[in-house]
Amino acid sequence: MKRIGGAAVAAMLVLGLAACTPSEGRPTASPTKSASPEPSATAKPTAPVSSYGFGCENLVPQDVVVTALAPAVTLEPSFADPSSANPLLWAANSLGGLHCTWSNGESRNQSEGGTPLGTERWAEITILPGSHADWDAYFERWANGVSGPWPDSTTLSCFTQNGSVLGVCSINFLVGDSWVDLIIYGPADNAAASDEDAVEAVTPFIEAIRAALEPVGTAPRYAWGGTTPGANALPTDCEAFVPAEAMSEALGQELVYSWAPKKRLWNRGVAADDFGAPDCIFSLPDSDSARGVLRALPGGRWAYEQLLESRMTAGTDIEIVTIDGLGARDAFLECSTSPWATCSLQLAVAGHWLQVQVDNESSLDGIYGVDELGQQALAYAELAAASITARP
Repeated sequence: MKRIGGAAVAAMLVLGLAACTPSEGRPTASPTKSASPEPSATAKPTAPVSSYGFGCENLVPQDVVVTALAPAVTLEPSFADPSSANPLLWAANSLGGLHCTWSNGESRNQSEGGTPLGTERWAEITILPGSHADWDAYFERWANGVSGPWPDSTTLSCFTQNGSVLGVCSINFLVGDSWVDLIIYGPADNAAASDEDAVEAVTPFIEAIRAALEPVGTAPRYAWGGTTPGANALPTDCEAFVPAEAMSEALGQELVYSWAPKKRLWNRGVAADDFGAPDCIFSLPDSDSARGVLRALPGGRWAYEQLLESRMTAGTDIEIVTIDGLGARDAFLECSTSPWATCSLQLAVAGHWLQVQVDNESSLDGIYGVDELGQQALAYAELAAASITARP
């Protein structure tokens, strides 16, 4: 494994972006200079595009962001925060939706220095088109028929403990056929002295989102990369990735795939389910604690490339990992020891984005350090990559 730190990434990033992966043909030189061709009307984008006709930058004016959160908060680039490195979060984008975050640049991942009483300020939203039926089921289950500020909305809940701790606000609502899930951490720059003050501070933020979506809220879904369903679709059965017996041998202890939470309880889970994004949890037999998880985004190489570029540009301490059959920059490992030991291996294989995360069974047991966890993640990832590349 090759460690890549902040000092030596620029040249590799430029070269890596220009390189072809094994599954891509290398362009041939033209013997004569020719005019640049006109863009094809049928040319496919290199990443999913919003079916609403606009992106995150069009949802909330910056002056509203500042008032609702803090002067330093701005719309942040995709994958800027470590917590975004989860393939399931991006399934909504693959269906024409949006996943957007605003932040003051401070990590909201406790293992990266964030704390419940810290100074981080952020908002995160996922918008999923074509979700009226799932919204109705969600609203019936969680709202008990009691609407929030609008008929198709849950209560706008803000918790500040009367200004003694950083406030958190959340709401779900429907605009047309689009289901919106929003959470705001640190409303009004922690100046809200009560739950009511926090509600008042963030309401313009929410109203701006509704106003932007109202003309286009019935925009249809589409399936990025033709993977729902399609020939490229990944298996949703965990045994089809890595059989439990092979997994147990690779990680050195008996492991089984455990029951995963029902994903259709919230809009990100609905998006992951509908797009065929696998979520495979593995643990010791009869254990309630996971040892690890495999998550994947079908056709998600676009997201993997953005994630890797973000990590390298930020100078993050990652390890480029070599896996048979994959390209030179198709897998990298991140590990952390605080607040507990964990390792996450990201890889691009056959056009898909996979994440393999491995932990100790309990954050308190500390049986394995990051070196062992990293090797276990790599062993599992190698088996998963071989299984996927062998698919017809």
